[in-house]
Amino acid sequence: LVTFDGGRPWEINPETLELITAVGTNTEWRAALPPSMANGPFPPQMSTAHPIWDEYTREIFTVNYGMVLG
Repeated sequence: LVTFDGGRPWEINPETLELITAVGTNTEWRAALPPSMANGPFPPQMSTAHPIWDEYTREIFTVNYGMVLG
């Protein structure tokens, strides 16, 4: 996976480094800012840059977090 603090993680091919797919869909990730405050075509989504891999269940766990305004 390629991960960073400002968006969804991406699965990549480790040999060619080509993108395979984003983790989840846009509707599964909560935006960090309300639409009125987001700039650009894609809402910023906050996630941890360090997801956890469970060797036993072979699952990846990550966190999607955002701001509460008001």
